[in-house]
Amino acid sequence: MLKKVMMVLIGFVVLIGGCVGAVFWATADLPKAADAFFSAIAREDYAAAMALTSSDFKASTTQEELQTFAEDNGLVGYREASWSSRAIENSSGSLEGTLAMADGGSLPITVQLVKSGRGWQIQNIKKSEAGLSSGD
Repeated sequence: MLKKVMMVLIGFVVLIGGCVGAVFWATADLPKAADAFFSAIAREDYAAAMALTSSDFKASTTQEELQTFAEDNGLVGYREASWSSRAIENSSGSLEGTLAMADGGSLPITVQLVKSGRGWQIQNIKKSEAGLSSGD
Protein backbone atom coordinates (compact mmCIF):
# COMPACT_ATOMS: atom_id res chain seq x y z
CA MET A 1 0.00 0.00 0.00
CA LEU A 2 2.76 2.46 0.96
CA LYS A 3 4.59 1.61 -2.25
CA LYS A 4 1.49 2.48 -4.33
CA VAL A 5 1.04 5.79 -2.52
CA MET A 6 4.70 6.66 -3.13
CA MET A 7 4.38 5.80 -6.83
CA VAL A 8 1.27 8.00 -7.13
CA LEU A 9 3.05 10.87 -5.37
CA ILE A 10 6.13 10.51 -7.58
CA GLY A 11 3.91 10.43 -10.67
CA PHE A 12 2.11 13.57 -9.51
CA VAL A 13 5.40 15.41 -8.90
CA VAL A 14 6.69 14.39 -12.34
CA LEU A 15 3.43 15.54 -13.95
CA ILE A 16 3.55 18.93 -12.22
CA GLY A 17 7.23 19.34 -13.10
CA GLY A 18 6.47 18.48 -16.72
CA CYS A 19 3.68 21.06 -16.87
CA VAL A 20 5.87 23.79 -15.40
CA GLY A 21 8.68 22.84 -17.78
CA ALA A 22 6.31 22.94 -20.74
CA VAL A 23 5.12 26.45 -19.84
CA PHE A 24 8.70 27.72 -19.54
CA TRP A 25 9.66 26.05 -22.82
CA ALA A 26 6.62 27.46 -24.65
CA THR A 27 7.25 30.99 -23.39
CA ALA A 28 11.07 30.98 -23.54
CA ASP A 29 11.25 33.32 -26.54
CA LEU A 30 9.31 36.10 -24.77
CA PRO A 31 12.05 36.94 -22.25
CA LYS A 32 14.72 36.58 -24.94
CA ALA A 33 13.00 39.24 -27.06
CA ALA A 34 12.49 41.59 -24.11
CA ASP A 35 16.04 41.09 -22.83
CA ALA A 36 17.46 41.85 -26.30
CA PHE A 37 15.37 45.04 -26.42
CA PHE A 38 16.46 46.27 -22.98
CA SER A 39 20.09 45.30 -23.68
CA ALA A 40 20.03 47.45 -26.84
CA ILE A 41 18.70 50.34 -24.74
CA ALA A 42 21.44 49.80 -22.14
CA ARG A 43 24.00 50.12 -24.97
CA GLU A 44 22.11 53.25 -26.07
CA ASP A 45 21.60 51.58 -29.46
CA TYR A 46 18.11 52.91 -30.06
CA ALA A 47 18.10 51.89 -33.73
CA ALA A 48 18.65 48.26 -32.67
CA ALA A 49 15.96 48.59 -29.99
CA MET A 50 13.48 49.99 -32.53
CA ALA A 51 14.25 47.07 -34.86
CA LEU A 52 12.93 44.76 -32.12
CA THR A 53 9.54 46.48 -31.97
CA SER A 54 6.30 45.83 -33.82
CA SER A 55 5.06 47.90 -36.73
CA ASP A 56 2.33 49.34 -34.46
CA PHE A 57 4.98 50.41 -31.92
CA LYS A 58 6.99 52.09 -34.69
CA ALA A 59 3.86 53.81 -36.00
CA SER A 60 3.12 55.39 -32.62
CA THR A 61 6.63 55.94 -31.21
CA THR A 62 9.66 57.55 -32.83
CA GLN A 63 13.20 56.56 -32.04
CA GLU A 64 13.66 59.91 -30.31
CA GLU A 65 10.57 59.30 -28.14
CA LEU A 66 11.92 55.88 -27.19
CA GLN A 67 15.25 57.43 -26.25
CA THR A 68 13.56 60.11 -24.14
CA PHE A 69 11.39 57.49 -22.39
CA ALA A 70 14.45 55.30 -21.73
CA GLU A 71 16.50 58.17 -20.34
CA ASP A 72 13.66 59.66 -18.27
CA ASN A 73 12.87 56.28 -16.70
CA GLY A 74 16.41 55.04 -16.09
CA LEU A 75 16.27 52.19 -18.61
CA VAL A 76 19.78 53.02 -19.81
CA GLY A 77 20.97 51.50 -16.52
CA TYR A 78 19.41 48.10 -17.34
CA ARG A 79 21.50 45.10 -16.25
CA GLU A 80 19.11 42.14 -16.16
CA ALA A 81 15.48 41.17 -15.86
CA SER A 82 13.59 38.83 -13.60
CA TRP A 83 10.26 37.83 -15.16
CA SER A 84 7.73 36.70 -12.54
CA SER A 85 4.89 36.16 -15.01
CA ARG A 86 4.80 35.16 -18.67
CA ALA A 87 1.85 34.32 -20.85
CA ILE A 88 1.01 33.64 -24.48
CA GLU A 89 -2.43 33.83 -26.05
CA ASN A 90 -2.49 33.21 -29.80
CA SER A 91 0.04 35.65 -31.28
CA SER A 92 0.19 37.94 -28.24
CA GLY A 93 2.46 37.55 -25.25
CA SER A 94 3.09 39.37 -22.01
CA LEU A 95 5.80 39.56 -19.39
CA GLU A 96 5.65 41.06 -15.93
CA GLY A 97 8.71 41.43 -13.82
CA THR A 98 11.48 43.60 -12.50
CA LEU A 99 14.43 45.17 -14.26
CA ALA A 100 17.64 45.28 -12.21
CA MET A 101 19.49 48.52 -12.76
CA ALA A 102 23.20 49.38 -12.64
CA ASP A 103 22.70 51.64 -9.61
CA GLY A 104 21.30 48.71 -7.60
CA GLY A 105 17.69 49.81 -7.97
CA SER A 106 14.87 47.90 -9.56
CA LEU A 107 12.02 48.87 -11.85
CA PRO A 108 8.70 46.95 -12.02
CA ILE A 109 7.65 46.66 -15.65
CA THR A 110 5.11 45.01 -17.95
CA VAL A 111 5.93 44.20 -21.57
CA GLN A 112 3.38 43.27 -24.26
CA LEU A 113 4.72 41.43 -27.31
CA VAL A 114 3.30 40.29 -30.63
CA LYS A 115 4.50 37.47 -32.83
CA SER A 116 5.26 38.17 -36.46
CA GLY A 117 7.28 36.54 -39.19
CA ARG A 118 10.35 37.97 -37.47
CA GLY A 119 9.56 36.39 -34.11
CA TRP A 120 8.39 38.12 -30.93
CA GLN A 121 8.43 41.91 -31.06
CA ILE A 122 7.84 44.57 -28.43
CA GLN A 123 4.33 46.04 -28.72
CA ASN A 124 4.09 48.04 -25.50
CA ILE A 125 6.08 48.80 -22.37
CA LYS A 126 4.44 49.91 -19.16
CA LYS A 127 6.47 51.09 -16.21
CA SER A 128 4.67 50.80 -12.88
CA GLU A 129 3.79 54.19 -11.45
CA ALA A 130 5.65 55.38 -8.39
CA GLY A 131 4.19 57.40 -5.56
CA LEU A 132 0.71 57.47 -4.13
CA SER A 133 -2.31 56.31 -6.06
CA SER A 134 -5.95 56.89 -5.19
CA GLY A 135 -7.08 53.71 -6.96
CA ASP A 136 -9.53 55.59 -9.23
